[in-house]
Amino acid sequence: MGRLVKKASTDQSTTIRILDSTTFLPEEGVEHNTAGIALWYRREGETLTAITEVALAALDTAHTDGGIEHIDDGYYRLDPPDGAWAAGADYVEIGGTVTGMIVIGNTHALVDYDPYDSVRMGMTALPNAAADGAGGLPISDAGGLDMDIALKDGLFCSGTVCIDPAGTNSTTWPYGFSGYPTTTIANGKVIADGRSIDLFECHGDLTMSAAMEGYTFKGHGHMEIAKRINIDSQSVEHSVFQDLVIQGTMTNATGVLNTTRFVNCDLWALSDIHAIATDGALAGVLSIG
Repeated sequence: MGRLVKKASTDQSTTIRILDSTTFLPEEGVEHNTAGIALWYRREGETLTAITEVALAALDTAHTDGGIEHIDDGYYRLDPPDGAWAAGADYVEIGGTVTGMIVIGNTHALVDYDPYDSVRMGMTALPNAAADGAGGLPISDAGGLDMDIALKDGLFCSGTVCIDPAGTNSTTWPYGFSGYPTTTIANGKVIADGRSIDLFECHGDLTMSAAMEGYTFKGHGHMEIAKRINIDSQSVEHSVFQDLVIQGTMTNATGVLNTTRFVNCDLWALSDIHAIATDGALAGVLSIG
């Protein structure tokens, strides 16, 4: 079996061997016009096609259809015409006869890819660059690469979890922002903690159901109750609120006071939060811009 050849290749050569039919020793003097020479190729599912033999000046002469030249020890370079390699077949056989001699032919598989393209084997669906290089396929040096997580972490979320009680459990944020859309702060917190994310993009009437310490909550500057965050007794120590409404109702104020310190706010606050800003643990440390 000869080397693989890409379908529709041009100017390809093959190698055949010719032996004496009596002694089986290599024949080293065959030329294009040796008596009885009749070489051919046959493609899968087709009949024989004769090759018109021509002389080659040297082994390194440019491809010439039908060219034949001795290499050594009975091996010959043969240049079949381009029709031998055309698309439409999966292999081509090459053989022939010479008077008083035995021709040992060759068979070449015809493939749809380029076996001599060291980067992507001619497959255009793959990047034409080395893996782990610029423009190439990503690899996991340590193993265990989860492309789904990498895709969300690196391309969609941009370090942000989106929270909207209307519910958009897809990668399309309704305001043109791609991230981790989630219906509740609690679900968003699970995602954020799992991805080492600390920024929440907030929109809508949201209520905390767990402590949210050390996070940044960013809103869209909507000054109505329908776009608030209700702290609801949860600790938001060392958290930052920007451009949104927060609320800690009077019934929950004690709980918020006892668990929250060092909060930075740049927001519009409802009147219910007054006690949070002026009493207890927050006195002197809550900044409202």
